[in-house]
Amino acid sequence: MYLAGYALYVGLLFNYHLDKFLDFYAVVMVFFGIVLLRKDQLHSLVSTIAAFKSLKIFVGTALSLAIIFTLATLMQTSWWIGAMSLGAQYLGPFALSLVAASFFLATNNSIKIIFTFSIFAVLNMVVYEIVLYVVQWSSAGHFLEDHSHRWCSDAYIFFFPLVALSLVCINSIFIKRCVYFLIAAMFALAVGSGSRGVYLSLSFELFILLLLALHIRWIAKKQFLIILLALFLILLLAIHYLAPTLAEATLNRGLKIDDRLLSTWGPTWTFISKSPILGYGFGKNVWDAQYLLYQKGHPDAINVGNAHSWLLQVGFLGGIFSMITLCGLILGFFSQAKNIFMNAKYTSALRLFALALCLGFFGFYITHGAVETPNWKPLFLLLAWLIVASYHCLQAELRISSA
Repeated sequence: MYLAGYALYVGLLFNYHLDKFLDFYAVVMVFFGIVLLRKDQLHSLVSTIAAFKSLKIFVGTALSLAIIFTLATLMQTSWWIGAMSLGAQYLGPFALSLVAASFFLATNNSIKIIFTFSIFAVLNMVVYEIVLYVVQWSSAGHFLEDHSHRWCSDAYIFFFPLVALSLVCINSIFIKRCVYFLIAAMFALAVGSGSRGVYLSLSFELFILLLLALHIRWIAKKQFLIILLALFLILLLAIHYLAPTLAEATLNRGLKIDDRLLSTWGPTWTFISKSPILGYGFGKNVWDAQYLLYQKGHPDAINVGNAHSWLLQVGFLGGIFSMITLCGLILGFFSQAKNIFMNAKYTSALRLFALALCLGFFGFYITHGAVETPNWKPLFLLLAWLIVASYHCLQAELRISSA
């Protein structure tokens, strides 16, 4: 029952029009989960985290960031505004991830369930975006070539590796074909995002997955070429019908970063240099106040609301120490996921699940996060799910040692 409620949270998480509802929903889920949480579930959570050095680093650095961000936010004059933002974006999702992980540890087939949640989330976003296109067409007589669809593609970057590798756990040929169709729809709709970060991130994830499929002989070279040709045709059709001008303009921009240097990266470095120890904390009002001061000396700079870089945004929120801590968090995550993926003693489903988490993290927070400021909330899905994967590793080790 609890995980059904969590499935709704996962499925709606990337629909930013529902942010306020999901912030409240996360708090309800945390309190509801604490009431239902059993002592043995809490023990499994703590023992799993304690059993792996890399996992301890990942969870420990996430907790350290929470402390740094809280201190920085409480230093603000109107600290209660920042505190509400901190709770909604970081503390609430962090708490929910630990509670949800505890329930997953007491559930059979938890990895298969997470794969299912991922498919549900992408399906929800694809349906939502198609409806959005229909509404825009009916009101304007054509598809709007603006950035109103950009945020939808965040879900595709994050969930694509999980959806693709979920095929390992699916036995039904019909359901597999439906998942392939969902992936094709996802790539077609991503064209309308008009975001270089989206194009780059999805291309990277697809490239790695296709190389893996060739290496372990999931697909033959002929199938590989057919998949590439099919995707190429899908993308051409999507560009022609959904966003011909927007897609062309995005591709023509290439690797130009002049706008980033002028309006986001440059100003953020200036902000960090003025408060390098604790940063400024959470809250849009704090960013806007600093940017207004910056624009007095740089009138051409345009305030887009954030640093357009995950690392720089973290520096703004918590100073230099938070940036160093973030590097530790990234190292801890990839180290733990790599250890699971590379261990031949574990099942293929578990190892590929760890790979999917790796690719989702890299695509969303490293590749996309280099040019955009990603949402914090999906990070805590990864935290919960990496704990689940690590728990399965412990169970596998116990079975091997008792055999």
